[in-house]
Amino acid sequence: MLPGYEDVNMGSFDISEERSAAIAKNFEHLRHRVRREGLMDSSYLFYIQKVFESLLFIALAVFLQLRGWYVLPAFLMGLAWQQLGWLVHDFTHNQLFKNHWHNDLASYFVGNFLQGFSSGGWKEQHNIHHAATNVVGRDGDLDLMPFWATVVQDLKVIYFLREVLT
Repeated sequence: MLPGYEDVNMGSFDISEERSAAIAKNFEHLRHRVRREGLMDSSYLFYIQKVFESLLFIALAVFLQLRGWYVLPAFLMGLAWQQLGWLVHDFTHNQLFKNHWHNDLASYFVGNFLQGFSSGGWKEQHNIHHAATNVVGRDGDLDLMPFWATVVQDLKVIYFLREVLT
C-alpha cells in the first residue's frame, strides 16, 4: 500500500442477520408501494421529448458552429451527449418498452447511430458493472486510467511513473 491510501475503496457491512432481514422486508414493502403507485411505469412522451431535445441541441450546435460560434455549440453538444448517454442507459436497462427487442432498437438508434458507439458492448460492460460493482479487476467502470485513478493499484502505477520519470 501507498502511505496514506490504505483505506481507499474499503468498506465493511457488519450487521446481524436479523437486521439484514428487517432491511430486506422494508425494501420489499417499498417495492410494492412504488409499483402500486405507478412510479415504475414508463412515460413514452418523456423519452420522445428527451430524444427530440437532444437532436435539437445537436442541430443548433451545428448551425451555430457553421456561423463561427464555438463555445456555445460545444456546450450544447455536451448537453446532448450527456442526455443521449443517459437515454442509452435507460434503454439498455429496458426502462422504456416491455419488449426487450424494442429497447435494444432504441439503444441502437441513440447509442450506435447518434453517438457512434456500440450500445451492445456498453450494455455488456455495464451489466458486468452491476454484477460486480466496484470489484477491482472485474468492474470495467473502475478502469479509467490513464485519466483517473480510482483504485490503489492505479495509484501505485502513477506513483511508480512519477518516481521513474522525475
